[in-house]
Amino acid sequence: MPLFGVVQMVTTGSSEDIAKGIFLIGLSVLWFNYFQNRKDWFNGGKGKTKEKKSQTQHDDTDIFNIVAITLVVICVVMVAVSLISQDKSKLNTSSFTTPPPTPVKSETQNKNIECIEGNCVNGYGTYSYSNGDKYVGEWKDSKRYGQGTYTLSNGSKYVGQWKDGEPHGQGTYTFSNGDKHVGQWKDGKRHGEGTYTFSDGRVLSGIWFDGELIKTPTPSPVDTAQQRKDTGCIEGNCVNGQGTYKFSDGDKYVGQWKDDKPHGQGTYTLSDGRVLSGIWSNGELVTEIKTPTTKPVESIPPITDNIKKDEHNYRFKDNGNGTLTDSKTGFMWTKNAKLIGRKDWKEALNYIASMNEGKGTFGYTDWRLPDREELESLVKGINVPYVWLNSQGFTNVQSGYYWSSTACAYVTDGAWLLSMDDGNVFAGDKSNGHYYVWPVRAAQ
Repeated sequence: MPLFGVVQMVTTGSSEDIAKGIFLIGLSVLWFNYFQNRKDWFNGGKGKTKEKKSQTQHDDTDIFNIVAITLVVICVVMVAVSLISQDKSKLNTSSFTTPPPTPVKSETQNKNIECIEGNCVNGYGTYSYSNGDKYVGEWKDSKRYGQGTYTLSNGSKYVGQWKDGEPHGQGTYTFSNGDKHVGQWKDGKRHGEGTYTFSDGRVLSGIWFDGELIKTPTPSPVDTAQQRKDTGCIEGNCVNGQGTYKFSDGDKYVGQWKDDKPHGQGTYTLSDGRVLSGIWSNGELVTEIKTPTTKPVESIPPITDNIKKDEHNYRFKDNGNGTLTDSKTGFMWTKNAKLIGRKDWKEALNYIASMNEGKGTFGYTDWRLPDREELESLVKGINVPYVWLNSQGFTNVQSGYYWSSTACAYVTDGAWLLSMDDGNVFAGDKSNGHYYVWPVRAAQ
């Protein structure tokens, strides 16, 4: 090793390096002295050389030997001290474990947390909270960010998107009692389109704002019958046969059943007094039979001779080819308001496109999905639209929701719907929502 390297090791190195340097220096001195006086080393310094060494030379050799041995001894002592120090250090620290760094706790978290797996600062990791909660998912700047699952100690769980430590985006929250909310979230609150399903099967869908439901469709009787779980059969066979089922909110269905759903002849009486009677298929009313409402005799006004018996004064003209024309707007609609069952938005467009293939449908090839204003033109000023429209010559007008072609700007992948039960509009999910389709042609 070059002399400069040895000097640098001694002057700037650690204690171990210093010991190594001193050892090398001592070894070098011994080696140098050996070559200078190698004969004396083997002969004990006695006269086997032809030239007699002076007393001064012998004294120099002794000095070299003393210096070299001293340096080696110092080296050995330093190495021993270093080893002892290391053993003591290990003894003092071996029983302690340095905890992994935890992210800076945000005000929204406000809990003692510990990363038990992965990267919980910027990456994918698992955190266990002191109260028993656990989060598994993505992190950014020590906050829950991206996709993740938060499981509460009480059994509730949120699975979905996060931002700055809070649910934000699309997510599903399942409560410990079995209730579930699926929809959009913002800053930890339900915000946007969402569907809340109760543990008993009831469903509440609508638009949420800052955690509150601000717009909700009125579930149609048909939808209600489909969505509820059969738990209140009070007479007969409500699975496969004839039976009477009473719902917790006062609604009642009396009729035929198949596979736990109304199927066949039956009557559904709502708690508000409305009655739907007819033929059911797989939980859905397909042919309605109008049942006259019986009122006390004294409530019927007397018929006098001066009352003009107006003939059918319909707003809609029956064209005799499966279509009706609105005399108010000029739009032509299919007479049957339920040519197909409920579809998602894309399926609705595809179905209407198929109506225009070849020779078309009912003699026309320009059918389309109505926009929001065209649908609303059917029901403006009408209290119960589906009942009134059925009385105007249309058939199978459902009390549920119908698709429009108008997109909803503030709901991701949404389009406007119109309820034929009360005339209200609602933003539906194009991909996940399934609603009725009513084709229209432009004003003639």
